[in-house]
Amino acid sequence: MTSLFKKRQPKHVSAAFCSVSEVEQHLADSEFNIGKIQEIQNKFAGGEILQVPGRVFVREGALVKVCRKGPKKRQFFLFNDVLVYGCILPKNRYGNQHILPLSQMSVSDTCHYLPSVEYSGTGDDKLEEELAFQLNHTNKSFHVFANSVADKNNWIANLRKSIAKASQGRGV
Repeated sequence: MTSLFKKRQPKHVSAAFCSVSEVEQHLADSEFNIGKIQEIQNKFAGGEILQVPGRVFVREGALVKVCRKGPKKRQFFLFNDVLVYGCILPKNRYGNQHILPLSQMSVSDTCHYLPSVEYSGTGDDKLEEELAFQLNHTNKSFHVFANSVADKNNWIANLRKSIAKASQGRGV
């Protein structure tokens, strides 16, 4: 039973937590925020601890990430200091957790190089260029596709706002 709760200590605890405003601290300490972060952390099979002081949940959603072996649906979680994503597993679980500090990121609403992508998703999943945007991090860059133009615009706006605040040394 103890192995279920055994997690690695986080590597990406940003300096942003040193100058958190009172409003941001209230958000971070809210019952909803603490519960939401714990819920996300519990759904990852392994991975780092996501519940750290000052971290605020911003949004989540599925995006199609263009990988070397082709496009794959991934679940993304945006916080005030990091972007977390992982593969979608059965029973509403996630695996292969990746954590990218926002202070080292940028986002582009157009893709500088968009490879020819075929996606065998179910339903109305279409990988249209207008739904694509690019995430750039010092360690990796990749393209993702949103479900709609509105979803793409919302992700980009949320990412830019969170990146700007994280780069200034404070969270959302």
